[in-house]
Amino acid sequence: MINEKYHAPDGRGLQLAVPVPATAQPGIPLMVQDMKVVPQSPRATPELRAAGKVAQGLRDGWASCFIPGTTQVLDLGEMPAGVQVGQRIYLDAATGKPTLTSAGNLEVGFAVITPGYNGGMFVAVTGN
Repeated sequence: MINEKYHAPDGRGLQLAVPVPATAQPGIPLMVQDMKVVPQSPRATPELRAAGKVAQGLRDGWASCFIPGTTQVLDLGEMPAGVQVGQRIYLDAATGKPTLTSAGNLEVGFAVITPGYNGGMFVAVTGN
C-alpha cells in the first residue's frame, strides 16, 4: 500500500510525537483537540533539553504519546487548510478528499505528523 506512512507493529496503538499542554504527565490520558493520547515521556522543555532528558527529535512542547485505537497512518492527500494535530478528519463523500466537515462524510481518524516524512500531516486511522 503506497500511501501507508507508519503503522503500530504491536497492536498497542501508534506512538508518535504530539503537542501536549504544560500539565501533561506520562501515563495520564488527555485530549489533544479531538484525539485521546497517553503521554509516554515528559513534555519537552528547554530545561529538560539542557539536562539531556528529551528524546532526540522531540520538539519543545511535545511528548511521545500512545494514541489508543489507531494502528496506521495514511497519506490521504492534501489536508484541509488550518488543520491542527488531533483534529478529526473525514473523507468528503463527493470528492474523497480529507475534510473537517462531519455531516454526510466518513470519519477516518485524526490529523498527525509522522517522523521522517518532511513534517507532513497525515491521518491516524481509527478502528471500527
